[in-house]
Amino acid sequence: MKKILYLHLVSFLFCCIFSFLSSHPCSANTADHGKFASKLQTLENFNSLAAHENNKSFVKFLVDWKNNQRYFQNTQLYPFHLPFIRENMKEYENLPLHAYEDLLFGTTNKIFSSGALYYFENLEVNGQNYSNTVGFTIYHRANLSIQEIQKSYQALKENISFTDSFLFIFEDKIFYNSLKKDLDNINIRSVLYSTLEKNKNITYNTAKSYGHLKIINRSDFEKGFYTSKDILIFEDFLPLDIGPLSGVISTNAQTPHSHVVLRTINQNIPNIFLSDATNNELIKNNLNKLVEFKTFVNGEFSIRGSEDFSEGQLEQLASVYFASRVPILPPLTADISNNKFLFIHEKAYQVDEHNSYGAKSGNFHLLDQELTAQGFDRERFKHSFLVPFFYYNQHLGQSYNFKICKKFEYNPSLYQFCKKNAEQETSIKEVINFLVNKNELGNLLADIQLRKDVLSFIRKIIEDSPLDTVFESDIKNEIQKRFSSTERIRFRSSSNAEDLPGISGAGIYESKSGCLADEKNSSTSSKCLTKLEISRIQDRIQKLSALSEQNEVIKELIQDLQKKLKKHYLISDAITKVYASMWSEKAFLHRDYYRITHLDAYMGMLVHDSSKDEQANGVGIIELKNKILNISLVLQNEDFSITNPEIPFLTAENVLFKSDLQGKILEENIFTYSNNVIPGERVLSTNKNYQNLVKQIATLRNSFNQYSQYDIEFIWDPTFGLLIKQIRPLVKILPPSKEYTVNLNPFSSGSYRYQEHNHGWNSYNLLVGDYKLSFTTPEGDDSNPSRNTTRFGWRALLRFNQFNIQKGEELIHSHSVWADELVDHAYFYYCRLIQEYFDQNPPLSNNTTLSDGISSGVSLKNLLEFFWKDEVSNLKLPDVTIAKPKKVLERRGQSTFPDQICFYRVTDRNIHGLNYLVLYSPFDVSATPQNPRNPFEPSSIITLWYGDDENSNTIIFNKAPMI
Repeated sequence: MKKILYLHLVSFLFCCIFSFLSSHPCSANTADHGKFASKLQTLENFNSLAAHENNKSFVKFLVDWKNNQRYFQNTQLYPFHLPFIRENMKEYENLPLHAYEDLLFGTTNKIFSSGALYYFENLEVNGQNYSNTVGFTIYHRANLSIQEIQKSYQALKENISFTDSFLFIFEDKIFYNSLKKDLDNINIRSVLYSTLEKNKNITYNTAKSYGHLKIINRSDFEKGFYTSKDILIFEDFLPLDIGPLSGVISTNAQTPHSHVVLRTINQNIPNIFLSDATNNELIKNNLNKLVEFKTFVNGEFSIRGSEDFSEGQLEQLASVYFASRVPILPPLTADISNNKFLFIHEKAYQVDEHNSYGAKSGNFHLLDQELTAQGFDRERFKHSFLVPFFYYNQHLGQSYNFKICKKFEYNPSLYQFCKKNAEQETSIKEVINFLVNKNELGNLLADIQLRKDVLSFIRKIIEDSPLDTVFESDIKNEIQKRFSSTERIRFRSSSNAEDLPGISGAGIYESKSGCLADEKNSSTSSKCLTKLEISRIQDRIQKLSALSEQNEVIKELIQDLQKKLKKHYLISDAITKVYASMWSEKAFLHRDYYRITHLDAYMGMLVHDSSKDEQANGVGIIELKNKILNISLVLQNEDFSITNPEIPFLTAENVLFKSDLQGKILEENIFTYSNNVIPGERVLSTNKNYQNLVKQIATLRNSFNQYSQYDIEFIWDPTFGLLIKQIRPLVKILPPSKEYTVNLNPFSSGSYRYQEHNHGWNSYNLLVGDYKLSFTTPEGDDSNPSRNTTRFGWRALLRFNQFNIQKGEELIHSHSVWADELVDHAYFYYCRLIQEYFDQNPPLSNNTTLSDGISSGVSLKNLLEFFWKDEVSNLKLPDVTIAKPKKVLERRGQSTFPDQICFYRVTDRNIHGLNYLVLYSPFDVSATPQNPRNPFEPSSIITLWYGDDENSNTIIFNKAPMI
C-alpha cells in the first residue's frame, strides 16, 4: 500500500512540475496518469489531451453506457479508440477487433458511443457566430440516430464545464440533410464538417500511386463495385472504412484520424479533400482511365494520364506499382491428371493432396484424421470424400450450347461473341482465356459494367453446360452408397487459390448443397429439408413479417426465406455453381489483387453431409503466443449466419479463451452475449461444451504447429456434439524483397542519434548526410519501465506517433502511425519509406551505398559494442566481419520467415565449425522446433545464432539495440 501511495504521489508531483513548465494547470482528478480524463473542467485540460492535425486540435472521447463512464482520452497517446479501450478498461483488455466493432457500431449490442471533440474560440458558419464552442462528432455506420446524439450531448454537457456552447458536427452530407431539422427541434445546433474547412484543399496523406480514376456513389461502394487498383472519388459521402485502394479523393472534408485517413496512411496511398473534385478539368479529362496520382502538402496534387508518358510507360509503371503492394505467392500448383475420388476415412492424409484436391480439402482431411486419432467423435464425417481438379478442367474443356446466348441479347456485342464461339464449338476454357487475357485485363478492371457482363457470361456458360455424364453418374453413385437419398449433401469449394499461407480467400468461393431425392420442377419442398428446418424457416418469416418497419431489406429477407421453402437441391446444379463461383466478381478481383494468373486456378470439392438442425455454429481465430493459445470465438445459436443473419439485429456471442497447449482453459473473457438465447444463458449452454471445443483446438496444434495463427469454423451437432469443419492458416507472406530493400542502417558512417525530451515525449533524430529522420514516441519503455528514456527498439517504433524525413529545413515526408493498425507491416512500411526517398536522393557518394552497410567492413565485436558498449566486454567473439544484406533464411525451425530486408550474415563460415548469423529484424527469430513462436510478433533486433549448419537455432546473444 505504501508503494502504491508513493507512486501516486510521485505521479502527482511530476504532473505539477510538468504543468508548471508548460503553463498547464494541474488537476489531481483530471486524468489517470495522463492517459485520460473523466471531466474537462478547463480549456487547459482539453489542450493537454488534444492531438493536432490539419490545424485542428481534437480530443477523442468515449461514453461507456454499460458502466456509466466517460473518457476523454489523451489523443496524443491514443489516436484511436481500440488501443485505448484495451489498455484502460480491464474487462476489455483482450477485446478482439470484431467484438470492438460490434460494441461501437452494433445495432442491438452497442454499449459505447465514441467520437471527437473540437474547440472553436470563434467560428462563423452559414452566417452564424459561435464562440467558446465545443464541437463533437459521433462515429457511426448506417445507424446514427437522434437518440444517440441527444444522449451523448447530455453526457458531454455534464462533464465539460468550461463552456455551455455545443455543436454537433456531421461528417456525412446525407445524414446532415436527414437529421439536421430534428436536431433543431430539440435545440441541438449542428453543422456539416466540410463547411468548417471553407472549401480549401486538404492533403491527408502525401504519396504517389497508379490506378483507375473513378467517381463512386454510396450504393456502388457498399456493393463493392471497386478494385484495389481504383482511385476513388467519393462524392457527397464518406465511408467509415475502406479496403485496398490506389487513392482517395473526397468532396467532403475528412475528420482527423478517421478510419479512412488511417487506411490511406497504412496503404501509403494518396488522400486529399477537393471540394470541387467532380468539376476539376484535370479529373474530368481522366475519368475511368489509368493515371499516375500524386499528392503534396498544402492541398496540391498532380494527375498524369497516358499522354504524359511514352507509349506503354504508364502501364509498365502501374504494373510495377501494383506488384510492389502485395506479396509474392508461391506459384499455384494443380495436378489435373488425377481423376480419383479420395475417401478420407479409407486413406491416410498425404502432404501432396492439395495439388489435386485443394488446400481446403487437404486441411479437412488432416484435421479429421488428427481429431479422430485423439478420440474425438468424427462419425458424422466418416463418408466424406474429395473431388479432384480433373473434373473442373474436364467441364471447361467442353463447348456450350447456343441457347445460352439468348440470355445476353441485351448486350449485342456479347451476344454476337457468344453466338460465334458456340457455332465454332470453342471450348469454355478457350473463351475464358480470350476474355481475360493480359490485353483485356485492363479493360475489365477499368470498366465496371464490362467486367460484370463478361463475368456473368462466363458463369452462365459454366452453370448451364451439362456435367460429363460419366462424372455425374460416378459422383451420384458414391453419394448413394454413403448417404440416404434424403440426406442433403454439401459440395464445398476447394480451389488451389485459397486456404493457403498468405492468401486465405475466406468467403471468396461458394459452396452449394445437393439432394439425390430432389427432382427438377417439383412443386413440393425439397425432400432433404428436415421438419425442424421447415419450422425454423416459417418462424423466421413470421418474425420478420411482424416487424413494424417493412423496408426493402426486410422484404428481401422474407422473399429469400420463402424461396428456401420451395427450393430444390439438384446435384448437377450444385456442382456447376461451385465451378462457376471461380468467376464471381469478388473471386476475380481477389485473384487480380494477388496477381494470380486466372487460368492457373482450378476448383476441387470437399463432399460431406450438409449441416442441418444444428444447435449452434461459429468461427474462431487462434493465435499462439508464448506457449499460450489465444482463442477468439464468435458464436450464434441454431444455424443463423454469423456474418449475415436472416433476422436483422441479431448479436453474436464474442468470447476470448486463453488456454495452455493441452487445452486447459486458463482465462475466459466474454465481450458480448447473443441476444438470440435466453438471457443469462450461453450459446453452447454448458462449460463442458466450451472445454470440449478448446480441447479440440489445442489438439490441432500437433498437425498445424507450423502456423502461429489460423482460423476455424465449427458447428454444434445435436447428435455428434461439437465438430470443427474447417481450418485455414492465417500466415502473412510479405511484399517482394526487391521492392523493399533497406537502404539505411544504424551502422552507416556519418550517422548518429540524439534525443530531445519534450513534455513526456521522446524525439529521436537520425542524421545521414543532409537528411534527418525524426521519430516521436511516448515516454517510457514497455520492456523496461525503470528506464528514464525510451529505448528505441522496434517495440517503441511500433508505437511511434510521428515519422518525418527532412532535407535541411525542408520537410520531405510526414506520417502518423499507430501500433495496433501496423503490427504486421510497420517494419516493411518503415523500410519502404526510407528506400523510396534515399534511393531518389542518395546522401552518400556514388562509391558508397547505404545498402552495403559499412562498406569497409565492421567487426562483430565492434558491431555489438556500438549498441552495448558495457555489456559485451566479457563475450568471447571471433574476429569476423559483417557482409551486406542477403536474401536467405526463408525457414528456420518450424516458423516461416521473410526472405528479405535488413538481414546480415557473417562472412567467415569456418570458425571452430560454427556459423554466426546476425539478424537485423523486428521479428521473433527465436523459434525452434521445440519452441515455435510467432514470427510476426515484434521482438528483438539483433540475434546471434550459431551451429554447424544454417538450420541451427541456438541463441548466444539476443538484445534490442538503441538506434
